[in-house]
Amino acid sequence: MNRAEADSYTQELLRQTNKILEQAKEKINEINQSPHEFCSANDLRFIRNTIYSSGYITDFGRLKNEKLQCSVLLGNNIPQWNSYSHGILRADGSVIYGDTPLFSSFNRGVILNIHNANVVFNPDLLSSFEKPHYRFSVYAGAPALNAVVRLFYHPENNNIEAPDNIIGSKNWIEDDQYFYKLCSPETYICVITVADQQAYQNKHRLIDTVFTILGLVIGGLAALLLLRYSHNAQTLSMQLIRAIARQELDVRYQPIVNVKTGEIIAFEALIRWEVHPDDYVPPDALIELAEKAGFITRITCYVLNRVQADMGLILQDHPQLRININIAACDLQQESFYEALARFQNKGIRPHQIGIELTERSAADSHAFRGIERLRALGHKIYLDDFGTGYSSLALLGKIQVDALKMDKAFTQTVGTDALTVSIVPQILSIAQEYKLGIVVEGIETEEQAAYFKALPLSIAAQGWYFGKPQNINEVQRLMGISSKKKKKSAF
Repeated sequence: MNRAEADSYTQELLRQTNKILEQAKEKINEINQSPHEFCSANDLRFIRNTIYSSGYITDFGRLKNEKLQCSVLLGNNIPQWNSYSHGILRADGSVIYGDTPLFSSFNRGVILNIHNANVVFNPDLLSSFEKPHYRFSVYAGAPALNAVVRLFYHPENNNIEAPDNIIGSKNWIEDDQYFYKLCSPETYICVITVADQQAYQNKHRLIDTVFTILGLVIGGLAALLLLRYSHNAQTLSMQLIRAIARQELDVRYQPIVNVKTGEIIAFEALIRWEVHPDDYVPPDALIELAEKAGFITRITCYVLNRVQADMGLILQDHPQLRININIAACDLQQESFYEALARFQNKGIRPHQIGIELTERSAADSHAFRGIERLRALGHKIYLDDFGTGYSSLALLGKIQVDALKMDKAFTQTVGTDALTVSIVPQILSIAQEYKLGIVVEGIETEEQAAYFKALPLSIAAQGWYFGKPQNINEVQRLMGISSKKKKKSAF
């Protein structure tokens, strides 16, 4: 076990946590200098612009008598039950709530209260500091109360329990794992890192034995590959590879409309895989399978090629029509993806007619930033998909440039209900308006939902079963008035 490495890693996590909390305090002090009326529209706009570039704050709220009065995401529509629990009072007068359910989304967050304001953090904020063979959790302690709350943690391993009297505890070994603890005597922030001793021992033993093992591996490789091929030939991933090669995946097109007029302004291309008659693999499962198997870009390029073949003539005849394509963060690093996009322009289809959709999680990938800039430079519109469901919504808008937000259907479905999250809908619309972004509302399924968005004094695009289900290309051609005679003349 490399104790020096564990010590260095733990110290870095502690330093980053203290830095984040100190910067949050500075933001609160800056925002408390707002010249505007408490919780007014101008005050919320001032707050939003102040935290826009923070990169780590997901929401900011104002308090009165320890109760939330307004926030950037909730606006002034605060639910009656608005007291958080399990917080600890710290020596500097601040209160920290760890791993707490949020009013403003379906997620959890870390909340720091200072006087009449609070900030919300993503609990896996330190995920960029992951290290092989290590897990970590960060805690805030209040020694006088013998209390502790968990703040940040390793995104895939968040089950590290804090010991009793965390401030005074020592390092310990449990189940062949080394628990290393470091606390700041000034801030009472404590970091626990867990290193798998067996993994380290195995890593060093590997160097001594690798050549011996290599000989054995080579000797049995042919038989092993034969056995694995026989086994994997029937797996879903192999079936998917064959389906791609045989052009058996289907692409459906869901209309996106102007909510006020009902006019079709775009389609979203959606991949479908029918493994047996009327037996479809769920799209999310298909994408997850392709990502894990390492060929998601093949799926993306497959969709792009199908869109060109299916929709090329329609896009030529309707230069204002757009097709939106869903991509993954790793696609942005693959030249084959850009080559597939370039083929549209070679056929006279303009870049603005091919929109690119990324989820918050994909867009937040540090490798995605440069790719997004490249796409926008080429003339493609960027859509931030499922906006509002991720931890980083506001912080992400300060890091990347997008053209429009797609409001997740989970929020759309609260329209006309008493669900607390319905109050977020106008705030997402306000954010889009504030930053001059387009807005696409997903998942409209009822007349009541459509009427709600139609009545708003905003330019809103919408999609959902109320306006049209995902359709095959023949249905799209009928919808767009393409005759069979004209289809035969298509060069695609």
